[in-house]
Amino acid sequence: MNLRTIQKASVFFLLLVSMLMPSKMGMGQVMNDWKEHSPVGLAQPRGVCPGLRGELYIADTDNNRVLRINLDGTVTTIGSPGSAVGQFAHPQDLDIDSQGNLWVVDSFNHRLQYLDAGGNWNTVGSGTSAEGEVGKFYYPVSINVKGNDVYVGEFQRIQRWVNRQHWEVIASQGGDVGQFRGVYGIAIAPNGDVWAGDHVNSRLQRMDSSGQWHVEATIGSAPGQVLNPIGLAFDSVGRLWVSEEFNHRLQRKNLDGSWTVFGNRGTGVGQFEQPHQIQFDSDGRLFVAMFVGRVVSFIPDFIEPAPPTSTFSASPSATWSNSDVTAAIISNDNAGGSGVKEVHYAVNMGTEQVVTGSSASFTLTESGTHSIAYYAIDNAGNTETTQYATVRIDKTRPTVDAYAIASLVTVVAQDTVSGVASTKVSIDGAAAVNYTGSFTVAPGAHTVTYWATDQAGNESTREVVLVGVSVASVAVSPTTLFSTKAGVGTVKLSLAAPAGGVVVMLESNSPAVSVPVSVTVPAGALSVTFPVTAGTVSTDTKAVVTASVGGQEVHGTVYVLVPFPKTLTVSPTTIIGGDAGIGTVALASNAGVGGQVVNLTSSNVNVVVPATVTVPAGATSATFPVQTSIISSDIAVAISADADGSGITTTVLIKRVAPKSITFAPSSVVGGNSSVATLTVTKPAPAGGIVIDLRSVSSNVSVPATVTIAAGATTATFPVTTVPVKKSESAMIQAYAAGVKVSAVITVTATSVVSVSMNPTTVVGGLNSTATVTLNGVAPVGGTTIQLYSTNVAASVPTSVVVPAGSKTVTFPVTTVAVAANTTASIAAKYLGTTKSAALTIAAPTVSTLTLAPSSLTGGATSKLTIKLSGKAAVGGVVVALTSSNTVIAQLPTSVTIPAGSDTVDVTIQTGAVAVTTNVTITAKTGAVAKTAVLTVNK
Repeated sequence: MNLRTIQKASVFFLLLVSMLMPSKMGMGQVMNDWKEHSPVGLAQPRGVCPGLRGELYIADTDNNRVLRINLDGTVTTIGSPGSAVGQFAHPQDLDIDSQGNLWVVDSFNHRLQYLDAGGNWNTVGSGTSAEGEVGKFYYPVSINVKGNDVYVGEFQRIQRWVNRQHWEVIASQGGDVGQFRGVYGIAIAPNGDVWAGDHVNSRLQRMDSSGQWHVEATIGSAPGQVLNPIGLAFDSVGRLWVSEEFNHRLQRKNLDGSWTVFGNRGTGVGQFEQPHQIQFDSDGRLFVAMFVGRVVSFIPDFIEPAPPTSTFSASPSATWSNSDVTAAIISNDNAGGSGVKEVHYAVNMGTEQVVTGSSASFTLTESGTHSIAYYAIDNAGNTETTQYATVRIDKTRPTVDAYAIASLVTVVAQDTVSGVASTKVSIDGAAAVNYTGSFTVAPGAHTVTYWATDQAGNESTREVVLVGVSVASVAVSPTTLFSTKAGVGTVKLSLAAPAGGVVVMLESNSPAVSVPVSVTVPAGALSVTFPVTAGTVSTDTKAVVTASVGGQEVHGTVYVLVPFPKTLTVSPTTIIGGDAGIGTVALASNAGVGGQVVNLTSSNVNVVVPATVTVPAGATSATFPVQTSIISSDIAVAISADADGSGITTTVLIKRVAPKSITFAPSSVVGGNSSVATLTVTKPAPAGGIVIDLRSVSSNVSVPATVTIAAGATTATFPVTTVPVKKSESAMIQAYAAGVKVSAVITVTATSVVSVSMNPTTVVGGLNSTATVTLNGVAPVGGTTIQLYSTNVAASVPTSVVVPAGSKTVTFPVTTVAVAANTTASIAAKYLGTTKSAALTIAAPTVSTLTLAPSSLTGGATSKLTIKLSGKAAVGGVVVALTSSNTVIAQLPTSVTIPAGSDTVDVTIQTGAVAVTTNVTITAKTGAVAKTAVLTVNK
């Protein structure tokens, strides 16, 4: 304990005696160096704030002013009652920012004021008649300035002035989480969380970095419960202090989450009556403003608590461990302490490690004795005395050896880390016994198995020494193996194996040959076999297999050979010159490490292969490209592969360019028309071109005998001609070259009717029209007979008509008869199931002309009106309606009938006397058609 700690303890003891109230403080509730700061006339102080230079500011609320207690104890009044700048109406809380500006909550003036370094007052915000407007204040009651952010608690909400640029509301009115009724205290935690006292709701709330609010304490009087919280402040180690107005006490939330209660109701030292705002100064002194007119201060936790204590554990916890050890250090602080801040440790005096929190763990992996030094530091800076621990690890097996001279057996065991714990032997498989020194075995063949165990529990390999019998030979059959192939090894003893058998250790001096670690010769047997596996090699390799018992060795030899090419294929076996193929070479066995290089050759320059191909390590085959050139004649080419002096050959046939396909444009033609065929070959034609033979299998389709593909080209066209056919057929066209035949089918269709047309399309009944039939191609030899018919008896057609050979069209007459009303007839032509038709309209006759004779006469005379129709009247005649524009001057019948078969009729018009020459219009109408004539009647 240092001198300062002793002094603090002495002062604390005297304080406790002077207070005479030890029963009123709970465990750990230390309030040392209690002082009063209550100037005369102080009325309901609500806010208190230590200055940056040791002065103290008090919000003298009911006196509407701020008091400053100077370092010399004098008191200065700042401000006065009023609403002007620098005047106050009910100031309730104060704070000082990092620039030394003094901020005051001017509650009834609905604003903030701050006193800058130059002694000037400044106002922030303005009043509002009701809460809700951002940046205005209805009833501000608390303030906290953190950096450039200013937090203001109003009676029903919290506002934040972000970077002193814009305001935002971070809490509103109500009883839910994140809502408040009376925000009389605000404090900002070291991690940036916002804590606020919810006065009327009697609870504490906290807003985290994401903006979410959490209830941290609810109403009550037990530790951790609050009743009307007002003041909030964080001490230098990050513990929250809360003043409770109606619990008349302070509480501290410790770093471990527990709560400590300070004081109770009263006016004595260490007692509180309606405490309001609280603040710490830079020395850790806590100032408390009380509503009853007092301001006090004290130093909490003057007597520093004991340092933390740590415990060390190791898993596994044995004195010696043969595996990794996990070490753990767990530290605990004393009850009511500040909590463990960090754990320090170092291994084998190495770099000191620091782990934040109350525990640390690490793993030790190396064999040996490890020294660990460790200690912990709490949040108050108390440091634990360095502690030490030892961890021992031994992962190495002991070594053991034995030798036999005649029947005397000696075993030697060693362990350089933890030391040998025990050495054991077993004779002929009997129960193991502790080895205490050299011993003699009975005459005959025996096996002695021996091993040792160290202090960490590591056991050596169990070895065998053969007594009275030796290993006679070891051999492998066959003596030569290809890579990855298997053989059989045989071990022989000089005598039959004793009881329990004989374990023979096996070893190969080359990775090219694998053998088991050991093999057991059964009791009574002279020999035993074991598998021998050849690995992959790039050159022929000799390997020596060693068999040993008790240090006696015998050797056998085996050869691993490079695999040679076993098969060689090319796909496809026939290649069109210019195309490529794929060659595959397969070895007799798997390729060795680094792969097996196989040499390749071709017997003709028109077939190119790589000089070599490599079969990958462990694989049995590899592929390679076979590239060919365009040739003018077919050739057979030999391709060879060899490795390690062994080779194999295969033959591939290279053929010249051949036909590939035939296409037609169009692919279907009407007989007598032509198409163009395109022949495509497999590769560009060689120099001089290539001639392809052509053939048609139909007598109705003709093609040239040959077509030539020009040098370097892959296509050529040729004409396909056809003759008219009476029925459709599919004709095959073939192309031959280089022994390859390709074919394609062109469709030749028979001619068919494509249309029927009428000229004219409308006739008056009794008149004729002409119809024309059109085919889709010319008619074949002998012509094409077309069947005809009409759908209406008013129109008549021949039963058939012949399109002459070589012609596409033919005409025929359509005769009609007189009709009483307009009608339509469909004139159709049919050939080979195809029918086409055209419509013919047969019209009823209508008035065509009116003739007056004479057209001018003296009134009282008669005139003859001749009416002519557009055609003959049908059976029943045609009724013509007659009208006169002046029936007084010109009278005629209202109608007249033109008899069947006739197209004219005469009507007499009787005129009357007129005073002046008069024109009369005479109208004759049939259906919708009317004609007029003008009759002039003279005086």
